Amino acid sequence: MQRLFDPWFWLSIRPTPLSEQTTYVLLILSIVVLGVTIAHGVIMRQGRKTQEKPERKLHEKIQNILLIITIFAFLWTFLAYEGVQIFSARFWVLGAVGLVAYLSVNAWQYAQGPMKHELNRIVQQKGNKVYSASNKNS
Repeated sequence: MQRLFDPWFWLSIRPTPLSEQTTYVLLILSIVVLGVTIAHGVIMRQGRKTQEKPERKLHEKIQNILLIITIFAFLWTFLAYEGVQIFSARFWVLGAVGLVAYLSVNAWQYAQGPMKHELNRIVQQKGNKVYSASNKNS
């Protein structure tokens, strides 16, 4: 655990080879992420006709994030297994974590901004109350 806070552990170009157990764990995690991606895609496709446009856009963004994560997970696992040193280096994990954080914040801001206004417009067209923080309990 102490090594995780050492910069040389993350920034080394020649990382120590992965153990067999670690390779299996990475492969299993990659398969789990693939399963989540497929499940989200199936659920998204089934509910597509009942979803409004902003909700559909948000689900498409989430699907794209999951697909990117799946591709990178399998690619990184394969390159680490084969021992390609520059592409199996650990600093790519830090970049992937940064990418996931950036895309998650982007999706969250979209859900709080344009999507919320679009949903309010749709609700107004249907003649219902508009959601706002002040009438949340009514």
